[in-house]
Amino acid sequence: MKRDFYDVNVYSNVLFFINSLLYLSIDFYVCSLSLFLCFIASSMYHFHCEKNVFWNNVDKITSINALLITLIYAFLHITFFHFINLCIIATLNLYTKKLSNDNYSYHYIWHIAVFFGQSYIYGMLYENV
Repeated sequence: MKRDFYDVNVYSNVLFFINSLLYLSIDFYVCSLSLFLCFIASSMYHFHCEKNVFWNNVDKITSINALLITLIYAFLHITFFHFINLCIIATLNLYTKKLSNDNYSYHYIWHIAVFFGQSYIYGMLYENV
């Protein structure tokens, strides 16, 4: 069984692609590639109704990779103000992840939260270009 593109857990992955394009626009190619791979893996994982073990593993690997890469770049340009904001964003994102784990129909909210967190990091990096 597969979902179609119109399922919110599938099409909300487009937000990762938008993040990828944002990083590409400021020449942060590694961040862009990591978010693009996350977009592909997460889309395929949700397209296959979270049942495909291969895409489950690839989704986990690419999402952790994207988080670590973008956080490394963020911490190279961090100020105290940005640190406090990232802590607040991380707290809200962890809450949305718990909400998603408790009721999977809200998983798309996790995608939105990740989008906002990545967009904030993009904004930090954009300030320093």
